[in-house]
Amino acid sequence: MDWLPKKKKAPMQVALFSELMPDEQTLVEIIRAKGKIAIDELCVQSNMPQGKASGLLLNLEFSGVVRSLPGKVYELN
Repeated sequence: MDWLPKKKKAPMQVALFSELMPDEQTLVEIIRAKGKIAIDELCVQSNMPQGKASGLLLNLEFSGVVRSLPGKVYELN
């Protein structure tokens, strides 16, 4: 019966949080606590070099967990 509305699935990011690597989980927890955060502050709080954090954030962005905003700011998706 195609005319019935389809049930919405749970957001994908919730399922992904349990599958994150430890460093990715650290970044996600900091972003969750801050809401929106610049990459420079994220690196300071996570004690990660910017190159490493950038790579992890890119993976998280491809996975749909975070999104980048103008000015190198990140937030949860």
